[in-house]
Amino acid sequence: MVKVGDKIKISPDNDNENYKRWRGKILTVTHIARSREDHGGYDEGVGGALVSCKNFPFSLYEYEFDVVERGKVKKYRR
Repeated sequence: MVKVGDKIKISPDNDNENYKRWRGKILTVTHIARSREDHGGYDEGVGGALVSCKNFPFSLYEYEFDVVERGKVKKYRR
C-alpha cells in the first residue's frame, strides 16, 4: 500500500504520452486519495489509491506507477 513520502516511478507499462517528460524520474508522494471526498477527480470505477506528487502536475492511480523506495516515518518528539 502506497504511503505519503514514498518514492515512485511511472510504470514502464504506462503508455500515457502526457507523462513522457517524467518517465524514469523519481517522484515523491505528497497526497493519497481513496474516495471522491479526498479528490474530486477520483474515479471509483478504477479503485485503488490516486496519488499526487511533488513537482508533478498530474495524479496517478496505483496501476500507473511502481514504488521504488518507502518513505521515512518521522517520529514525534515530546
